[in-house]
This record gives sequence, C-alpha cells and structure tokens, in this order.
Amino acid sequence: MTLLRTSLLLSVWTLLGLTPSVEARLLLPAPQSIPQRTINSPVVLIGKVTAIEDQPVMASPDPTVPMKTEYRIAVVKVEEG
Repeated sequence: MTLLRTSLLLSVWTLLGLTPSVEARLLLPAPQSIPQRTINSPVVLIGKVTAIEDQPVMASPDPTVPMKTEYRIAVVKVEEG
C-alpha cells in the first residue's frame, strides 16, 4: 500500500510542477572547462588591466533595450607576442 501512495504522491507532484530541483540540474549541460572554451573560441586575447576609470558610464546592454545600465570601464593593455 505504501508503494501505491508513494507513486500517487509523485504523480501529483509531477502534475503540479513540484518536481525536485535536483532533476532540473541534471538536465542542464555541464559548463565547459577553460581549456575546452579556449580551443572552441575563434580568438583568445590575453591582457593586463592597467586602470579602472573613475566614473561609471551609462549605456544600454543591447541596442534594442531602451533601459540603460551603469558600467565600470577597465583599461586593458594587450600586447602582441
């Protein structure tokens, strides 16, 4: 009888969308490692942050988005070599 109750409870949870979040995490692909991302990228730049601008800049994250967000600007030095 307990097996029937457990099955019924799990069925109701599934119908209501109350499935455990562990299952959702299992369906997501694992993030790629840094070496794998480096191999797959068309360009890899290595630089050094030399300064951070004093004042933040207001800009839109995307040209289609009217709302602006505050960004901090970093000055990066990239050398060929």
